[in-house]
Amino acid sequence: MDRNDAKPFLDFRWGVERETHRMLPDGRLSPRPHPAALRPGPFTRDFAEGMLEIVTAPLPSLAGVLDELERLTGEAQAAVHPERLWPFSMPPRLPEDASIPVAALDRKSVLYRRGLALRHGKARQMICGVHLNTSFGPALEGWLSRNAPLREGEDHFLLRLARNLYEDLAWFPILFGASPVAGDGGPLALSHRNGPRGYARAGFLPFLDLTSTKAYIEGIRRGLGTVSPEFAALGLVRDGRALQLNANVFQTEKEFYAPIRLRQAALDGEPGLQALSRRGPGYLELRFLDVDPFTPAGVSMDGLRLTHLFILDGLARPTAPRSTAALAVDLDRAAAAARTEPGALDPGPVGARLDRLEGWARALDDLEPGDRYLQSLDDYRARVASPSLLPSARLAAAFASSGLDWTAFGLHTANAFSKGVNHAMDYAGV
Repeated sequence: MDRNDAKPFLDFRWGVERETHRMLPDGRLSPRPHPAALRPGPFTRDFAEGMLEIVTAPLPSLAGVLDELERLTGEAQAAVHPERLWPFSMPPRLPEDASIPVAALDRKSVLYRRGLALRHGKARQMICGVHLNTSFGPALEGWLSRNAPLREGEDHFLLRLARNLYEDLAWFPILFGASPVAGDGGPLALSHRNGPRGYARAGFLPFLDLTSTKAYIEGIRRGLGTVSPEFAALGLVRDGRALQLNANVFQTEKEFYAPIRLRQAALDGEPGLQALSRRGPGYLELRFLDVDPFTPAGVSMDGLRLTHLFILDGLARPTAPRSTAALAVDLDRAAAAARTEPGALDPGPVGARLDRLEGWARALDDLEPGDRYLQSLDDYRARVASPSLLPSARLAAAFASSGLDWTAFGLHTANAFSKGVNHAMDYAGV
């Protein structure tokens, strides 16, 4: 492929949202209010008052967005000192639910979080992850229109991408899973966060419709208007205290916990679903990434590059509408992969899928010297060929070798990161 032909493959905007917990030096969750030094915009609260979300602006390069995330992570660590930022997806030792205050936001947001706790349990809401937001510009859209135009049943390239990424969903817990240990000491898994102990719950599935963008929006709206007998049985008020916003399947559109979501940037005061309906898809939100425990920012450049390759491949492969039954199969396969023990992985299928990304890696590397994309792809192929090199397996081995409990191990890693030690597992002597 000519170098100029490949230039559109870089025509993206990227944003990252990374969740973490503020920890006291003794390993307890911080009971302190959200620090005023954490300015609005890049820093916000997630579910709990001590659960910090670090948000980058949309930027035109992966290197730029990672630099921004690293800078913001350093700013956050300085602002919360002597507290530490929790480095893993699975939470530390948790106190009783009553000792985990939800984020002190406006009344509706507090009641929504109170409802999440009632419905799903606070422990599950305390699991951390990374969300990658991606959109593309006119140069890539022009290339796609010439070389892989939309077909009947495809109303937007982002809809095509969403369909293809759901089909690929089972590979992501294998490649990016880094939550092998659950708090109760249960069996190891590639990604507890993406398994039954985490966010692999199927309540959203009957309302997930990728037939068209319009059907996608209508599906979520049905969930917003459908009463759940299970949630209704929990009650709306107890002893004069409101328990949840309503008894519907989704209290708000935010409770649509699909791992891949079509999004549109909302104007001030505009609901996200209304923005999507008015202006169509503006970006895709990818919610299946575990926190990378081997870097202070929780995200690695190798991981971002590999995701870029999957996205390019997904944009260029025409699709047919995927039925709810087909999406259920995708989600079941992903949940099964997530709960697989690292040592039980069959490397053949995922290795073959990675091989099909090599052409994209070579095309991107033709744009600048260094073969960085091919190196990242080869790194993941080596991990799959030797599953002990997968992030989940490495983290499980480091934890087992440390002789520490999970909270102490995480705090040791967080201390290393706060001192600028990038390979905290080496620092910990494991």
